[in-house]
Amino acid sequence: MKKRSHYTILFMLAFSLVANAQTKKNKFINGESNYNSWSLSAYVGPSSIYTGNLLTDASGFKFGIDAQLGVTKWFNHSFGVEGLLQLGKTKQTKGIPNTKGNTEYIGFALNGVVNLNSIFRRADLAGPRKWNVYAYTGLGLMDFTSEVTNTLTNTTTEYKNDDLARSLYVQTGAILSRKINNNFDISLRANFLLSGKDLFDGVPSTSFAASEERLITGSIGVTYHFGNKEKLVWSDPLEFRLKNVLSELEALKDNKQVLDVNDDDKDGVINEFDKEPNTLVNAIVDGAGRALDTDNDGVANGIDKCPSAKGEISNGGCPTKKTQEKDLEKLNFELKSIKFDKDKAVIKAQYFSILDNAVSVMKKYSKEKFMITGYTDCRGDVSLNQGLSEKRANAVKLYLLDKGIAVSQIFSYGKGENAPISSCVTCSSCSKDELYENRRVEIKVLN
Repeated sequence: MKKRSHYTILFMLAFSLVANAQTKKNKFINGESNYNSWSLSAYVGPSSIYTGNLLTDASGFKFGIDAQLGVTKWFNHSFGVEGLLQLGKTKQTKGIPNTKGNTEYIGFALNGVVNLNSIFRRADLAGPRKWNVYAYTGLGLMDFTSEVTNTLTNTTTEYKNDDLARSLYVQTGAILSRKINNNFDISLRANFLLSGKDLFDGVPSTSFAASEERLITGSIGVTYHFGNKEKLVWSDPLEFRLKNVLSELEALKDNKQVLDVNDDDKDGVINEFDKEPNTLVNAIVDGAGRALDTDNDGVANGIDKCPSAKGEISNGGCPTKKTQEKDLEKLNFELKSIKFDKDKAVIKAQYFSILDNAVSVMKKYSKEKFMITGYTDCRGDVSLNQGLSEKRANAVKLYLLDKGIAVSQIFSYGKGENAPISSCVTCSSCSKDELYENRRVEIKVLN
């Protein structure tokens, strides 16, 4: 049914990967690695064509069958390359009336595989790893034959893909693995195959949207890791690093050189690699033993009483009362510059940056409570002005709440036309600038 030359190429590639898995040596620093880095996987599950003219009827569970055989070489605990042999048969019964079809295929792809757990998992977390999540993408060659049958006339049309250039495809997917023991894992795999061509479903395209058929498979499988040593893909970055240190210690024995593996400051980083060997007790450090200081105030996280607010060393990392008064005085001065149009309570975009700065200051003093007060000019009815001032204060409050300020930290109040900045003998004698100056908001700390 398919050309033998395609089968020969695919199986030779797969065989060469398996042979290398059992013969090639993997070395790190000095001597042979302490880890095994080759594995063999087998998967089986349903297949479905989900874009094209003639589709798999997923709602009727009329799936095809797919099988995969993969050989993976891990170059470190985060990245590897997989050779994946894939073969199967799809069923198409949806999309065109009185028409059904099937596609038999065999393909081989090289995939780059990333171990997401090793990338995002902190090296200092305790406990053995039992789960891994992988993401991969790659390029391959596929040979396929499609058959389409008209169920009314019982006539069948066959399409054979015998053009090597049309056999290229791209695939991507994800794998969830559970470690069973040192040599075996059980996995769930989702694979998305973009054929990049028409006629994979056996039907010429009738629209641009259906001109490229795509295949999705869901599989369950077993992975066998070669060798009796610990598996590189299940190792942690810190453990990986420490074993390299032990290899160096072994190599230096003849020269009577010994690395300092003590941890004098008890921060979890040995003296040999500790960039700050005298960090204070309870300070939180990075992988090199350097104390983390989120707010850059000179007081390390873990001993900083106000880790999100830049403060004084003498005050345990918290701002002093004098510093707070200066910050709030500046904040109030900036908020007074927010002005409103006549009879409006809408904040203009030009003032957003001032309010964003207010957010930063209020988060810095997260234990304080703030009152936002709104004002109007002297024109209009007194009761209406009172309501308008409350709306202006509330508009500022809502903006700050939307930016993450806690509801319990902020209150709003309106003073109407009382306490103007610019006072006039009579309201009619006020200039436009004086009226504009009085349409404002202010902020103060509630003691």
